[in-house]
Amino acid sequence: MNTIDLIRHKPGIDALFSILREYRRRSQKYSYANLSRHLGLKSRSYISECLSGKKKLNQKHVKPLIELLGLPPSETEMLVKKTLLDIADLNPNDRHRLSRDISSIEKSFSQSEIDFSALRNPRLSVLLSVSLYLFDDNRATLRQLVKLFGRDQYHEIELAIADLLRLGLWQSEGDYYKYPEAGAMPFRSNEYSRESEVSYLKETIEEAKQALQKTYRTQPESSIFQSHVLTVNRKQYQQLIDDMKQSISRMQSNIEVSGNETDSLVRFNVQVYPIFD
Repeated sequence: MNTIDLIRHKPGIDALFSILREYRRRSQKYSYANLSRHLGLKSRSYISECLSGKKKLNQKHVKPLIELLGLPPSETEMLVKKTLLDIADLNPNDRHRLSRDISSIEKSFSQSEIDFSALRNPRLSVLLSVSLYLFDDNRATLRQLVKLFGRDQYHEIELAIADLLRLGLWQSEGDYYKYPEAGAMPFRSNEYSRESEVSYLKETIEEAKQALQKTYRTQPESSIFQSHVLTVNRKQYQQLIDDMKQSISRMQSNIEVSGNETDSLVRFNVQVYPIFD
C-alpha cells in the first residue's frame, strides 16, 4: 500500500480510515482494544463506529491516532492537517492557514518525486545528489565530485550530472552544482516504477558485495554485515514487516542531518524476504 498516494489524493479522513483499515487487517497492534487504549477511551466501539460512519472522529483524537501509524514525519504532518481540515470546526483564518500549510507540504512532495527509469545510472545519481551535503554550502564542482568518487568513474559522473540537471534536481552556478533550493535534497519521497526499483536495488546489492570484500575486512567496526534465517508464523511475519518499515522510517528521520554537519556517506541496506513462497 502506497500511503503517500492515499494521503495526497484522498480527503484526509478517507485516507486515514483507508490506512487504518489496512493496518488493522495486517496487525493485531491496531485492534479496536489497542487503539482505544492508546486514545485513553473506555469504549472499544468508538473507533469501529467512526470507521463505519456512525460516529464522527473527535478532532482531539486525530493526531494521536495518526502518530500511532508510524508514518514518516512529513506524511504524518500532512495527514493530520488534511484530516483536521475535513472534520475540525475552524474559523476562516485557521482554515486558510491549514490549507496553505497543506499546499506547502504537497509542493515539497512533488519536488522530491522522480521516476528512476529516467536516470541512466540511478545508484550513482543518488550518491552524487546526497554527496552535495559533504561540501561547503551544499555545492560542488565536477573536479571535487570526481576526486570523491574516483577518476575511473569520470564519464559516468558526467552522465549522471547531466541527468540531474535535465530533471531539475540540480542547478549549475558557474563551475558549481547545487540543489534548486537550499536543503532540498531529491529522492526523499520517490515514486518508483517496479522495474526501476528492482534495478536500483540490484545495483546497491552489488555495491554491498564489493564492500563486503573490502570495507568489512578492513574496517569491521564501522560496518554491519549479518545474515539470519528465521522460522516464523506467516501472520507474525507480516506484522514484523510492517513494524520494520515503520521503524526504518523513524530511524532515518532521527539520524539524518543536513548542511555542513555531515562528513560521510553511509549505505543502509535491509533485505527481509520469504525464502519459500
